[in-house]
Amino acid sequence: MHPENQTTSNPSKDIIQQTVGIYPLTPLNISFYHHYNIERVICKKDGLSYSALKDNPILKISVNDEIIEHNIANNFDNGLVESLENKTLPAVLLCAPPYNHIDNLLDEIRDIALNLIDKELLKGHSTLKRIYFPTFILISNGIIYDEVIYNLKTKLQKAEIPESIINNIADKIVRASVMQDAYKDNDTYFPDQKGSLKIALPKFPLFSQVVDILNSNEFKFSVNTNPHRVEFEKALVNIATNTIALIFALDKANYKLRKINIKEALSPANYAHKTLVDELQKAIFEIGKRAGAFPETEVFEKAWLPRKEQLIKDKGYQVSSSLQCFKTMIKNNTLPEKYFLSEYSLTYPLACYAKHYELFDEILLLEELDKMLVQTLEFAHKYSDKIIFTF
Repeated sequence: MHPENQTTSNPSKDIIQQTVGIYPLTPLNISFYHHYNIERVICKKDGLSYSALKDNPILKISVNDEIIEHNIANNFDNGLVESLENKTLPAVLLCAPPYNHIDNLLDEIRDIALNLIDKELLKGHSTLKRIYFPTFILISNGIIYDEVIYNLKTKLQKAEIPESIINNIADKIVRASVMQDAYKDNDTYFPDQKGSLKIALPKFPLFSQVVDILNSNEFKFSVNTNPHRVEFEKALVNIATNTIALIFALDKANYKLRKINIKEALSPANYAHKTLVDELQKAIFEIGKRAGAFPETEVFEKAWLPRKEQLIKDKGYQVSSSLQCFKTMIKNNTLPEKYFLSEYSLTYPLACYAKHYELFDEILLLEELDKMLVQTLEFAHKYSDKIIFTF
């Protein structure tokens, strides 16, 4: 049950609440709002979502082909600092900004750090870990953990924040993956069925607080201590169900965007499609081994096949969010100019790792994948008015 039409009040001196919130308003985050007791919705500061909600604070969510309207007039804030000032900032935030908006999240994290320092609330390690700084569970697509931590630390250093506080804040950024899809069409959100979070929580003080809060809100989740494993495991899924499916769904000969569900994406009947899926997933696994995501002794089939079978069992009939979004972008003439950002957040880091470790076959394979993505996007731009949707 959502706490709409309520104000969050806490008589204690603590200005950060022991609750779960979302930042910003993206389809995946709205799916969390739909499935769980999310107590605060925080928009990107001065973003389009805030402008829309300020005048009309209604979330439209499609459930079983029925559109449910949620009035969140008393339940959203314009950015993290406003939430902090209102004493409504949750201790745990599920963050799923698009790849190109992650920098905004890092700016806002820096700003709440400066605000708390001004209030003399970030004095020590135990205080920071215990209550006075939220944990950000980053669920955005991509292999981006190292990049995010580096960029955050750089911003905090430029703000002249002490190194001890910088390291503690960096510990509050954790990676997660979720087997859950969602998309937006016009002003309506379409969440899929509830998925399970896998969270990388390497330090016990943080582990304890986050686990307690998620448990109190009845979240489905598991914990792994390696953020790189969490990312590469998600990449194994997304490359097949999103990236490659997006390419093969576009039937250029007949100007059709056809439906490819999770089962067909993971076990395609088409030979070329199947070959690309198999080769790329083995390449991702090999790159992941070199990057420390998987132990050297781990075998691809044992790591991947049980997960693949479970995905087909649980989500085989579903269509991935990337494919749903591709359809919406063609329909609404909002296709990106150069590349699909969500796919770029996977393919670019993978290519960087492959080059770093001199995995030449993997480099060539990823270059071929990028070429196919560009061709798909160029075709969609050129013939968007002719493409027929079959789902």
